[in-house]
Amino acid sequence: MNYKMSLPETVDIANKTFTTLPIPDNIQYRLNKLFKKRVSFYEIAPDRNEKITLISKIIGPYAINTMIRLSRFYQSPDFTKEVDKIRKFKIPDMGVTVDDVVKALQKRNIKVYLHGGLIRDMFMGVKSTDIDLIFDADVGKIEPICKEEGYPCADIMIREQYVNFGKEKGASLEGSNFKNSYLVQLYAREATVNDFSYDLQNDIIIDAGGHGLQDVLYRKIRLTPYPHQWKLWAKDPKKPFRYFKLIQKGFKPMHPGINDFIVNYITDNYDSIYGKEISKNYPIKWMKKILVSTITNGVVEPDGKYHYGPNEHKLIPFLETIKQYLSPEIFRKILSNFSKEDLKKFKDKKVASTITSLIKSSSTKSSVKSLKTTTKTSNKSMVKSKTKKSKVVSGVGKEDNIKKGKKTKKSKVSLKN
Repeated sequence: MNYKMSLPETVDIANKTFTTLPIPDNIQYRLNKLFKKRVSFYEIAPDRNEKITLISKIIGPYAINTMIRLSRFYQSPDFTKEVDKIRKFKIPDMGVTVDDVVKALQKRNIKVYLHGGLIRDMFMGVKSTDIDLIFDADVGKIEPICKEEGYPCADIMIREQYVNFGKEKGASLEGSNFKNSYLVQLYAREATVNDFSYDLQNDIIIDAGGHGLQDVLYRKIRLTPYPHQWKLWAKDPKKPFRYFKLIQKGFKPMHPGINDFIVNYITDNYDSIYGKEISKNYPIKWMKKILVSTITNGVVEPDGKYHYGPNEHKLIPFLETIKQYLSPEIFRKILSNFSKEDLKKFKDKKVASTITSLIKSSSTKSSVKSLKTTTKTSNKSMVKSKTKKSKVVSGVGKEDNIKKGKKTKKSKVSLKN
């Protein structure tokens, strides 16, 4: 069956002509199923030399060495129509659209791209308002633009090259420098399905890991780095736990070794990494920071003070997921990060009550397990004690029998005499 539409043999991008290549039939079939029609979707610049030129044109020569080996580039008029809907989205705490911000940056000769989970969710047919931009400018240059355009830009972090264009993190439009967030070594990335970006100048889908399109359509988790780099990958303590966020979305590991590595890494390093404060100057435990900032989009201040973010409701499905994969002992340690004060701070009372129930349930099971262990130990001691006693009694009997036997023999001898 022909799943494909007629495709252009070449496309013009940034005053340069590039060849196209049809995507595999199985990928085309799944895209058609997603969009509920035959969609136009094709790879561009499949040849290495063409790819070098394309990277140089749409990003810059500085990106060639990092992207040439794995990256793939696609175009799709149908996907672009979906991106246009994102452009029109009005940012709640800014009063402007995503496109307004994009154009404000573009008119100052800054290249802008959509990035990350948003593109992944679009390929899943899931609506998402978690919109992130990346751009090819130092964040220091963004601050004056915010003032000129009247954007709140509540958080501008020069060192981290991060900006929150609105007021509230997690509920607004966020951005970061292209080089610091994307043009990094493989072990500094996460999973291929999170390695997408969308060039808003030329309407090009960038699959930096090279397997993202296939993996997202088949709901597979493939770590972007090679296996020998996984330990380097896990040095960012957030990444092993972000794996479970993909599990929540219905993804499964490409092979069991990925899950085994992550579970074992967390288990082996919980006390030495996750259960310890990040540093003396940043007095909050890693696990606590992950729960606050990574899961709820909350804020942790430099002095260790924190507040949960607008996504505190996401804590429950996250905890329920990791409970299925991590040992009861590790899960109890994770729950211990929720203090009584935390439970009072939650705006959603269901979150507080559910976490309270999880803590009680975990504590009860721990007590029962401890009791069973104590009972087993006690029973074993009793059995050993009884065994020793029976052996002693048995020994006494044998000695008596021997003595009686000797006496009988003596009496027989005296009769004979």
